[in-house]
Amino acid sequence: MKFLSPIRQNKKRLIAATLYGALIPLSLAPFNLYPLSIISLLGLLHLWKNASAASAALSGWFFGLGMYGAGVSWIYVSIHDFAYTPVLISIITTLGFVGGLALLTAAQGFLYGRFNLHRASLLTFPALWVLFEWLRSWLLTGFPWLYLGYGMIDTPLSSFAPVLGVFGLSWIIALSACLLYGIIFANQKKRIQSVLLLVVTAIACIALNTVQWVTLSDAPPLKVSLIQGNIPQETKWDADQKPIIMGLYREKTLESWDSDLIIWPEGAIPAYLNEVTDFLSTLDQQAQQHDTTLITGILSYQRPPESEIIYYNSIIALGKGTGVYHKQKLVPFGEFVPLQDQIRGLLPFLDIPMSSFTRGDPNQSNLTAGQLNIAPFICYEILYPNFVTSRSQNADLLITVSNDAWFGRSTGPDQHFQMARMRALELGTPLLRATNNGITAHIDHRGQVVAQAPSYEVFILNSEVHLTSGKTPFSLWGSSLIIIICFLSLIAGVVLVRTRHKHPPTEA
Repeated sequence: MKFLSPIRQNKKRLIAATLYGALIPLSLAPFNLYPLSIISLLGLLHLWKNASAASAALSGWFFGLGMYGAGVSWIYVSIHDFAYTPVLISIITTLGFVGGLALLTAAQGFLYGRFNLHRASLLTFPALWVLFEWLRSWLLTGFPWLYLGYGMIDTPLSSFAPVLGVFGLSWIIALSACLLYGIIFANQKKRIQSVLLLVVTAIACIALNTVQWVTLSDAPPLKVSLIQGNIPQETKWDADQKPIIMGLYREKTLESWDSDLIIWPEGAIPAYLNEVTDFLSTLDQQAQQHDTTLITGILSYQRPPESEIIYYNSIIALGKGTGVYHKQKLVPFGEFVPLQDQIRGLLPFLDIPMSSFTRGDPNQSNLTAGQLNIAPFICYEILYPNFVTSRSQNADLLITVSNDAWFGRSTGPDQHFQMARMRALELGTPLLRATNNGITAHIDHRGQVVAQAPSYEVFILNSEVHLTSGKTPFSLWGSSLIIIICFLSLIAGVVLVRTRHKHPPTEA
C-alpha cells in the first residue's frame, strides 16, 4: 500500500497537524478559548514552512480532519439520533463529510507549497486562509461553519467586525499568527517589524472601539416575548402531539399579549399553514385586538395548476404584522436532497421528514410589525454574512427562528448562536432569536446578549429592544472589501515571491 507511505514517514507531523486543527473549535463557542486559534495557525505555519506542495497538502488535510472532526461532530447526532441511521453508517457518513471538508485545507496547503508562498507569508497566509473561508461559504451551496473570526466576538478585536465582518476578524487572527511567528523565529530586523505591526493593529483596535457607528433610537423600546416550546424532535410529528403543542403555544401567547411583538420558533406547529388556518385566524384576530404582532415559523405548501405540490419552510406575521417569507438557504440533505430521484432511498438519513423543500423567491419582501421593517431568517440562513446584509438594508430589526433540536446536546447550538450574534454586530442592528429548545435570546446592536432563556425547557423570554439608527460600514459593502483586500494581497505576495525567486529569503 504505497499510498500510505507518506503518512508513515510523516506520522509525527500529521499527528501534530491534526491536533493543531482540533484547537480551532476550542477557540469558538461554547469553549471560547480564543487564543487557541492563533496557536493553531502558528503550528500550521510551522508545518508549511518550506514544505513541498504534496507535503503541505497532506498536513493541510490532517489539519482539516482535526478541525472539522472536533468542530462538526454533531453531524453524527443529527444523522444517527434523528434520522435513525445505523451506527456504522452514521460514523462512515460523518467521516466522509469531515474528510471531504478537509480537502479544502489540503488544497490551501497545496497552493501554499506549490507557489512557495511562505516566502511572503505576511501577505499570502492570511489572504489564502480568508479566501478559503469565503469559498466555503458558497461552494456546493456552502458550509459557513467554524470561521476563526467568530471566536473574537467577546474580545476587543470585535471592533473590526462592523467594518470588515467575520472574514476581517479571521484575517486579523491569521495576520497576528504570522507576526508572532516572525517574532519567535525570524531575525532581529523582522522581529522589530513584526512587533511594530502588532502595535499598529492594537492601536487600530483601540481606535475602532471608540467609534459608534449607530446610535440608539429615541423611540420607546419594543416589548418582545420569545416563546420556547422545548418540543422533543422524536415525538413532535406524532399525530397525538399536535393538539398538545398547539395548546402550549396558545397558552404561552395568551400570557404575552401585553408585548408589542411575540415570536415562535421555526416550524413551531407540527402542521402545514394550510391545515391550521382556523387556529391561526383566531390568533390573528386576538393579536389585532391587543395591538400586537405574532410571528411564527411554519411549514407551508402551494398547489400550482397541473404541477406537483411545492413545499416551503416559512415565516408568517399575524395581527399588526404583515408578510410571508419562504426560506431561501436550504440545508443540503436536510431540507432538500440534490439529485434526489437518483439517490433517495440509498441511506435512511436521505429520507428524513421535511427534506423536500423548495427555495423561496430571492426577491421576497421583509415582514412588518406595525411600522417596523423586520428582516426574517430561518435557521441556517443567519450564517451567511452577505445574504443577511443584502436582506437587511432597510431593516429596523433582525429576527431568526430555528429548531436546534437536531443538534441534540452537542456544541452545535452554541456555535449557531455565536454566529447569529456576529450578524447583529456586523450590521449594528438588534437581533431576536426564537428557538425550539435553545438558544433563545435577545441580542443588541453590539452583538451582546441582553437576555437569554435557559435551554431545554419551556420558557417565555421577555425583553425590551432598543432600536438603532445609522449604518455600519459593513452594512454598506458586506464582505466585498475584505475579499478584495485578500485577492490583492495574495496577488502581491505571488509577485513578490517570483521577484525573490533567485535569492529567496530564509526567514518567514
